Amino acid sequence: MATVSTRIPSRQRPRAGDRSATSVGEPSIAELQTQIATLTQRQTEMEALIQRLSQPQAPIAPPVLGIESGALHSEGAAHMNTTDANEAAFPPTTTSRRGLLKWGGLGAAAVLAAAGIAGLGHATAQAANGDALILGQNNTASSTTLLTTTASTGVSVNASATDNSTALYGLGGTNGIGAYGITGGAAGYGVFGFCAPGYGVVGFSSTGIDIWASGAGRFLQNLSGFTGAPTTGSYNVGEQIRDNAGDLYICVASGSPGTWRRVAAGTPGHSGSFNFLPEPIRLLDTRTGSPWTAGSTHTLQVTGVVVDGISVPTGSVGVVGNVTVVGPTSSGDLRLFPGPALPPTSSINFAAGQTLANGVTVRFNGSGQIEFQVDMASGATTNVLFDAVGYIL
Repeated sequence: MATVSTRIPSRQRPRAGDRSATSVGEPSIAELQTQIATLTQRQTEMEALIQRLSQPQAPIAPPVLGIESGALHSEGAAHMNTTDANEAAFPPTTTSRRGLLKWGGLGAAAVLAAAGIAGLGHATAQAANGDALILGQNNTASSTTLLTTTASTGVSVNASATDNSTALYGLGGTNGIGAYGITGGAAGYGVFGFCAPGYGVVGFSSTGIDIWASGAGRFLQNLSGFTGAPTTGSYNVGEQIRDNAGDLYICVASGSPGTWRRVAAGTPGHSGSFNFLPEPIRLLDTRTGSPWTAGSTHTLQVTGVVVDGISVPTGSVGVVGNVTVVGPTSSGDLRLFPGPALPPTSSINFAAGQTLANGVTVRFNGSGQIEFQVDMASGATTNVLFDAVGYIL
């Protein structure tokens, strides 16, 4: 509720020592209470008017004021000084010139207030051609937007404050480009992505090509820092690395370190899927232990076994070598296979007492191993040797 103060015209204020002017021009308490009630009612009416003005769809009709010509001249000075409080509210149809001016001021204030209230409901204007970009808003423009800077970093967008946030997102229209980077100089980067330990750059296409080397077609991959397939760390199927010898390896089964296949050789003298070992290595000789008996099956680990610094690398899919029988006590054969199913064909056939060798090519199981099946007469035995000369990727 507004505070109401009543001022007494200076010519009606009692002078010191003037006992005859103790109550001249002073309204009684009842009159003040009536004025307060009137002002309270008119304040309510004013608030209702402001509320109506704040509604943009409702047309605002200006108040119609009637002025009688005699009223502007017939009111005396006493009336001009004793009705200030009443003239601050809505005037009656007939009013004084001073009351009309006060009413006009209040009406203008109400219109301005209503316009301000109505303006609060409008959304922040979005940027168009020539406007500044607005954070948190969709910025629409029909012309190309260029950002030119002489700084070492043209645009820096940091979204590290929120997990799973996107620092920079580019969306292109049909046959358009979502993000395009260009730079000059042999050491420049058109687009550079860095992330530890996630993904530096990700390319996605529903039915097209995820990443396209559309210029010279050159693709550079850093060396892994070790030779051969990874032996530590966790990898996903489909990953590929280039080892220190320049050989390309692809992970064919996820794990730690996963299962790897070398798909090409980059060292001189080695090419294609078959590679010779620097020299043959002996991986099996039962003469250092016990001979194998008829009907037995044996497993030999081939990959990763180092002999004199040489080994068949992990990730190979097969081995090329020689199998030898020494001193069999009966005729028979050996079957070499990856397992678990036993093949119907033999790898070497022999007679009793022979020492005989034969070249074989055998695929590995998932652990880089091969199986031996001894087919001989019941109770017979033989010693077996196996030498690796190369491997298949």
